[in-house]
Amino acid sequence: MGNDLFLEGDEGIQDERPECKSDDSLMSYLPTFKVLPTEHDLDLRYYESSNGYSYQPRRHWCFLAQITDVNAFMRVGLSVKDQEGVEIPVWFYTEDRGFDYLSSSVREGQTIAILYAERHAFMFDSIGVRVELRDTVKVEHQSGFFCSVAMN
Repeated sequence: MGNDLFLEGDEGIQDERPECKSDDSLMSYLPTFKVLPTEHDLDLRYYESSNGYSYQPRRHWCFLAQITDVNAFMRVGLSVKDQEGVEIPVWFYTEDRGFDYLSSSVREGQTIAILYAERHAFMFDSIGVRVELRDTVKVEHQSGFFCSVAMN
């Protein structure tokens, strides 16, 4: 046929489907835990500077995971599983230590989205995600995912 504007067998009918991004491109915006930037390390894949001194996000990225356990003792902690099945802790260091999330009925099976997430080494010898700003987190409270997260 030679013209990619037409579907095979539908000569003369224009294909109106939007162009899809490759999986690699999509995953740069929805990284798994192992490719998140590490807190206190300057990863130029994620950050840029206009003056060489202060850095800001180069683009938006969001860590998506499924909640597998909820812990609420001194502060809220979640066990979550990312798209590759890697299970990590997420601890809330917000002013209210994350307890506003418990009043929202956070439970297993829900999806959590963390904007600008970074890997953090906790003092108790675990690596996970530390949440300091409540506005960077969204938990889907409905029965379904707001975004499909492939779980193995």
